[in-house]
Amino acid sequence: MTGTGWCRCSCRAWITRRAADIDDPGERLAEHAAAARDNLAAATRAADRIEAGIELLVGDDIARRAFGFANRAMYLQRLHTQVAGWPEPGHELMADASVQEGAHRSELLVEVTV
Repeated sequence: MTGTGWCRCSCRAWITRRAADIDDPGERLAEHAAAARDNLAAATRAADRIEAGIELLVGDDIARRAFGFANRAMYLQRLHTQVAGWPEPGHELMADASVQEGAHRSELLVEVTV
């Protein structure tokens, strides 16, 4: 399935179901109908942005690779942040993180000395 297919099948179907709920007396949303419609409009705009982003990634190899690079960088930063607070007092922590582009994987090597 292409990028836009996922968004249309998942996001749009959910929004359509929730829109039908607003007018369903069994859902008891009458007093919240305006807020519900505003939220569904915001969800539709978000789905539009997601869909546009997926279309860009599917159709532009440079954008896809840049997106992957940014995600790996954020992953490594999160990992480093978690590891930074890990050693007990009196222990030394040495971490070496490397991203191997060809293998599309990240590794974090940690050595703890006492």
